[in-house]
Amino acid sequence: MGKLIKCHFYYLMNKLTIAILVISIIGILLFALINVLSLDERMDIASFIEYYYSSLFEISKIIGNIIVVLLFGYSFSSSSDGYRTILISKKTPRPTYFISKIILITMVFTIYYLTIVTVIIITGFTRGIYMDIKMLESFFYLYISLLYYGVLSIVLIMALDNIYIVFIIVPLSLISYSKNLYYLCFIVPVIKSSVSWFSFVLPWWYYVIILFNIFLLSILFFSKKTLQ
Repeated sequence: MGKLIKCHFYYLMNKLTIAILVISIIGILLFALINVLSLDERMDIASFIEYYYSSLFEISKIIGNIIVVLLFGYSFSSSSDGYRTILISKKTPRPTYFISKIILITMVFTIYYLTIVTVIIITGFTRGIYMDIKMLESFFYLYISLLYYGVLSIVLIMALDNIYIVFIIVPLSLISYSKNLYYLCFIVPVIKSSVSWFSFVLPWWYYVIILFNIFLLSILFFSKKTLQ
C-alpha cells in the first residue's frame, strides 16, 4: 500500500497541480489581507469579525469546490489515470489501487484545506480577529461537504469520462450552500446560514454515512469498469 501511495503521489503532485494549489492559497491569503486592511477603526469589532470570516468562508467554499473536484475527479479520468493499466496488469488488485489513491488524495486535500484555514486564522490574528467555536464548526461542515462532492465527482467522471463534469458539480455544490433548498438535504449536504453561522440542515454524521456509501459505490464502479 505504501509503494502504491508513493506512486500515486508522483503522478498527482505534478508541476501543474502544485501550481494550482499554491496559487489558490496565495489568492486566499491576498483576499484575507485585503479584508483585514479594510478594517475601519470606527467599525464595531464584532461586526467586522462576522464580516471577515463570512467573506473568507464564501471564497473558501468557491475555491475549495473547484480544487476538490479537480483533485478527486480529474485524477480518475482516463487522461490522467493512464498508468492504472500498468499497475493493474501487474496484478495490483483494483480495490487496493483505488483505495490507496483515495487515501492519498484525501491526505493532500486535507493538508491543503488546513493550510487555507490556518492562513485565514493567522491573518485575522494580526488585527485581533479571533475564530470562535461556531466559526470553526462551520469550516468543519464545509470540509465534509467538499469531500462529499469530491467523491461524487469520481463516480460521475468514471461514468462519463469527461473532466467538464466540473461545470455540473461545482454549480450544484454552490447552489446547495445557499437559498432554502431543504428538499435537497437528503441527497447533498445543504448548509443553512443563521445567526449561529453555518450548519447542516441534517446532522453532519448523516452526510458522512452518505459519503461512505458513495465511496463504496465508486469502488464497485471502478472494479467493474472496463479500463482503457
